Amino acid sequence: MNIETLRPIARSLLRSYEVRSARSTDLAQAIMRGRPSSWSDGDVICTEGEQSEDMFIILKGSVRIMRKDAQGTLRELAVLGPPTMIGQMGLVDGSVRSATCIAKGSVGALTIDTSTFKEILEDATSAGSAFRHLLLASMNMQLSTANGKIRKLIEDIEKEEKQKQEPQKQEAPKASSSDRLMEIAGVLDGWKMDASGVDDVKFVEDEDMKRTREARNTKKRY
Repeated sequence: MNIETLRPIARSLLRSYEVRSARSTDLAQAIMRGRPSSWSDGDVICTEGEQSEDMFIILKGSVRIMRKDAQGTLRELAVLGPPTMIGQMGLVDGSVRSATCIAKGSVGALTIDTSTFKEILEDATSAGSAFRHLLLASMNMQLSTANGKIRKLIEDIEKEEKQKQEPQKQEAPKASSSDRLMEIAGVLDGWKMDASGVDDVKFVEDEDMKRTREARNTKKRY
C-alpha cells in the first residue's frame, strides 16, 4: 500500500483517537511498514491467552472481540469496524492476548509485528512521532473511558444498596456487576471504546486526560 491509499485511514485513526498533534501523512508513513493481511468470515485472528506478537490495524470488515467470563464461557465483548487498532496493548506491556478476535465477514488489515513495532517507536522522524502520539492517545482514552464506567458502576451499587432499604422504589433491572466489570476490563485492554453514558470523569485524571475528556464532550454537543 502507498501513502495516498493509507492517508484516509490514518486521518480516520487520528480523528477516532482524538490526536491533534500529528499529521495523517506522517502516520500513514509509519503504518505502511505493516504487512497486508486478510481473513475470511469466522477466521481466528488471535486467541485469548496466547503470547502477543503482532498488532493489527483493521482496514476493512469487522472483528468480533470474544472473551471468557468467570465460568469459562466465551462472550462477545464488542464488534469493531474499520479503521481501528487491536492488539497493541500486548506489544506495549508484553502481556498475553486478553481476548480472542474473530473475523466477521472478509477482513483486511495491516499487521505490525514486534520488531516493526519497536522500530516505529524508536523512529526519530515525524512518522515515528505520529505513531507514538496515536498509541498514547489510545491508552489515554482507554483509561478515561474506564474511569467513567467505574465511577458509574460505583454510583449504581450505592443506589442499589440504598434501594434495599427503600423497597418501594423499583427500577428496571440493569446488567449485573460482573458483566459490567467485564466490560470495564475490556475497555482497559483496549477492546471496547464505547463511552456512551459515561458521566464526568473526575478521578485518576491528569491534565492530558482532562483535555481529552473536554474535547470529547465538546464534540458530543455539536
